[in-house]
Amino acid sequence: MIGADLKLITRMRTFGSYAWHSMKSIRVSEVIEILPSPDNVFAIHVSGRLTGEDYDRMLAAIEAKLKAHERIFMFVDMIGFDDMTAEAFRKDISYSFGKLGEWHRFARNALVTDKQWMKLLAKAAALFLPQLQIQTFEPSDRDAAWAWLTGASSSRPTSG
Repeated sequence: MIGADLKLITRMRTFGSYAWHSMKSIRVSEVIEILPSPDNVFAIHVSGRLTGEDYDRMLAAIEAKLKAHERIFMFVDMIGFDDMTAEAFRKDISYSFGKLGEWHRFARNALVTDKQWMKLLAKAAALFLPQLQIQTFEPSDRDAAWAWLTGASSSRPTSG
């Protein structure tokens, strides 16, 4: 299934950087939706409970972007996110530590959430990894998050 998801994501790249906004989102699992975005932006909406399998799908999509670009931007919409399984948490920690020497490749990271604990984690990450530009936004500021991320105030990813 992950291979099929990657084929869809790879096909998205062929539309070019100017046509991305007219594309539809791709639901790769019950909780993960890849949002349309320019080629060098990984945009995702995560809702519900994230499992290890979901996390693998998300990582495959991130790695596909990193393979194509030296640096990528990340737009992470966590509105509706509940929690993650222990397996997903373990994979998250493992991936994060595995990327320690590569955090500079994640140019800017916009996190849209209404959860205070996620905002605190993002602040802590920014303190410990000063090369990582991360900013959190309220759900009502989703457009501002997109504008901060890309510098484009008129275009943004949409769910659905």
